Amino acid sequence: MDSARAAAALVISRGLGLGKLEAQRFLDSLSPEQRQTLASDLQEDVEVTHALAQSRAVPFEEYVGELIAKGEVDAAGADLGVLYRAGFDVGFAAGLVETTGTVASGVTSIG
Repeated sequence: MDSARAAAALVISRGLGLGKLEAQRFLDSLSPEQRQTLASDLQEDVEVTHALAQSRAVPFEEYVGELIAKGEVDAAGADLGVLYRAGFDVGFAAGLVETTGTVASGVTSIG
C-alpha cells in the first residue's frame, strides 16, 4: 500500500474510533427517557444520526497532529481533516445505531 493510502486509512480509522467513543459519551449523558426518544427518532429517520454527528466538536488538530508528529502520517497530500471527519461521522452514527438497537428502514448516505 502506498504511503498516502496508508495515511488516509489510519486517519479515517482514528476518526471512526473516536466517533464511536463520542456516541457512547453522548448516549451516557442522556436519561433513559431521552435514549428511548432518540431510538424512536432513529427508527423514523436515521438521518438524525448524521445531524448529531456533524454537531459534535472533533479534535482533529490534536489527534492528527499527534500522528504527524510521530511520523505516522505525512501532513502533505490528502485533506486529512475531511478524512478524519468522515471517519468520525460514520463511527458516531454507527455507535448510536448499534447502541440503541435501531433498525433503520432504507439506506442512507453520510454527508
